[in-house]
Amino acid sequence: MQQQIGFIGLGQMGAPMALRVLAPDIALHVYDPAEAAIGCLVEAGAIRHASPASVAAAADLVFACLPSPAVSEAAALGPQGIGEGGRVRVYVEMSTIGRAAIERIAAGLAARGISRRRAQSRCSAARSVNRFTTMARAPAPLPLPMASRSRPAVAMRSAGR
Repeated sequence: MQQQIGFIGLGQMGAPMALRVLAPDIALHVYDPAEAAIGCLVEAGAIRHASPASVAAAADLVFACLPSPAVSEAAALGPQGIGEGGRVRVYVEMSTIGRAAIERIAAGLAARGISRRRAQSRCSAARSVNRFTTMARAPAPLPLPMASRSRPAVAMRSAGR
């Protein structure tokens, strides 16, 4: 059974990170308002979606790598945002958007039963194609069936594909 994972924001940093998530046992659901950003991921096997809500309706775990607080808040809480997706249980915010925006997103998603995690990514756009590390804090185990597997939910690979 494939793990259902989403990725929103496929720009200079997001696209290489999302490409690292693709694997035979992972169905990767993607969204970006720029059509050109989605093409390479769809060609590699990702599933294109028309909105963040559509990604959140298909995936248990959704990552976001977005350019600003306003864009992150709209993707999470706005019309057709993550909060409107019925399946997502964990939202991992990797954008550099500041504490106030993170807290607004967390409160809005918590009201909809979605756990928010803040993650720090360690990579540069040039290096992220070959190496990517992310660290996420969680006060309790993730509420997902995939979190109990011996293999991490999302295994980032340092070897080339």
